[in-house]
Amino acid sequence: MTNLHRTHLIVTVAMLGAANAVLRPVAVMIADQGAVDAALGGFGVNPAVWVALILAGWGLADSPPRPLARRDVVLAAVALCGLTIPIANASWLVLALYAAVLCLDDRLSPAQHIGATILLVVALREPMVSTTLQLLNEPLLGMDAALTAAALAPFMDGISAEGNIVLDRDGARLVILTSCSSVGNLSYALLFWYAVSRSVLPRLTRPAWLAGAGIAAAVIAQNVLRLALMASSDTSYDVIHGPSGQTLFEVLMLALVLGLTSLGVWHVLTHSAGDRAAAAARTR
Repeated sequence: MTNLHRTHLIVTVAMLGAANAVLRPVAVMIADQGAVDAALGGFGVNPAVWVALILAGWGLADSPPRPLARRDVVLAAVALCGLTIPIANASWLVLALYAAVLCLDDRLSPAQHIGATILLVVALREPMVSTTLQLLNEPLLGMDAALTAAALAPFMDGISAEGNIVLDRDGARLVILTSCSSVGNLSYALLFWYAVSRSVLPRLTRPAWLAGAGIAAAVIAQNVLRLALMASSDTSYDVIHGPSGQTLFEVLMLALVLGLTSLGVWHVLTHSAGDRAAAAARTR
């Protein structure tokens, strides 16, 4: 075993686990739209997940050659056996457990530890979001409805929220379903922020965390704006709920997430460089 490199095994198991977890949406999209259109659409997988997986793999591969130990083989074998369970969430959980063990491995390089933490976060996202929506679906949709009603109240009389329904004096104006919840977009936005920030920065400092908080607030505010416009009139609903409206809000969210993530990273890097320069000047 000493002639084999453990980094190769780690990256292989991680990428096999990720491929197994995204296999179903990829296969469904290829069957529905064809390979070319599916590829252009990201194979039905959110771009934030692809970015996080790429950055995780990049970090895990960033290590000098190290000999393969017996426990590496045992861990890989257990993980691969777990990946035979034909359930996407089970694959994500197995991948999360594998990443968690890697996070505790003191033989990994700093870059590999970062890759392992990113892999852990991306693997936990889908099971955690699914569980959250199953357990807290009603209160989460109720919160979205209440925020939407509050956003409309200054412009429309008699607006209120009851459960997941936005009402006016004449009855229901909008029924908010699980697909319209802020949770899904919020999880993808924060996944992208964490993966990029953690890959670039040696640690997440206050400006980076503030950027993450800003992203969370912006995503929720954007979703409330979208729901409020949909509830304002039938014409607005048709436009916002149609392909052009959905594309517009997706581009807006992408711009917000990219901008705030870049701002946080830039602030940390520039201030860190300034602090190092000041420290060097003081030691002269």
